[in-house]
Amino acid sequence: MCSATVEMRMSSQRIEQARGQSTVELSLCVVVLLILVMGLLDLGIHVASSNKIPPAARAGALLLTPSNNQDGVAVRPTTAMQEIIRAGASQSTMDLHKNAQITVSYVQKVSGVSKVTYQYVKAPNAAASVDSTAVWTSRLGALNADVSAKIPPAMLANDSDWVVVVEVFYQPQYLTPLPKLTGINTTDNFIYEIAIF
Repeated sequence: MCSATVEMRMSSQRIEQARGQSTVELSLCVVVLLILVMGLLDLGIHVASSNKIPPAARAGALLLTPSNNQDGVAVRPTTAMQEIIRAGASQSTMDLHKNAQITVSYVQKVSGVSKVTYQYVKAPNAAASVDSTAVWTSRLGALNADVSAKIPPAMLANDSDWVVVVEVFYQPQYLTPLPKLTGINTTDNFIYEIAIF
């Protein structure tokens, strides 16, 4: 009887040790699965944002094209920005007013050279948690400078031809810091779109 009791105690100790080991393994698996799920959600947020920004940029640029602009060149960039923000909001839950920089530029051909003749910038909201606003300089070029981006030659064929260029820089609000830590996101942690009309 005594040996049976000792065997029962030893088997119950083994069961308790096995339970402890299973608990540790389960907790590690749960953490890994949680990180995977959050990473997939962040990837979904990035893909959805990448698909929603181009139509918003085109909507704003289209509003400022010569055929739609009856008021003159420098009158309606704020209206275009509101259209971009509205188009972005209607596409998803993105907050383009808070987390985006929108740059509206007018490029005109002057003496055979394409120059930025007007530029209006809507910076991200001061309350936004945007990390890299220093990088968000226009890739088109600065005001009164030669254009550094490629614009199709047919769009500026003659002197005094002009086009509207809208640039949208958007930083998605991810659920985790995984995109930043792993580098699987875009290089500068934001989405960039340019629309030329």
